[in-house]
Amino acid sequence: MKTLVIHHPEEEVTENQKKSFSLCCSTGIGQGFAISKAKVASLNSGDKIVILCNTSGYERRAEGTLIKLVHSGATGSGLKRYNVFIDNIIQVNYHRNDFGKLTHNGIAVF
Repeated sequence: MKTLVIHHPEEEVTENQKKSFSLCCSTGIGQGFAISKAKVASLNSGDKIVILCNTSGYERRAEGTLIKLVHSGATGSGLKRYNVFIDNIIQVNYHRNDFGKLTHNGIAVF
């Protein structure tokens, strides 16, 4: 079983019109994550999802299970973006163990 980590920093919400950690947790959708073809191929419904926010004063973590990935566009360099549909989201104790594994796109798969 794989784990997909998605990062929702609060400072990106205003600056770059990104969606917030709270919105992701309430809707069950992480929006617009650039994920490589190889990483998408390695993920399956039921895999673990970790949602992180490390913005100072807003540090939070939640976990759930992957329902599906839905193509939602592309980056300027052509990397596909996906909406991550998540089920059974629960907030858990915050820790930074997964931050070292994040790519510059704000995701990790391990």
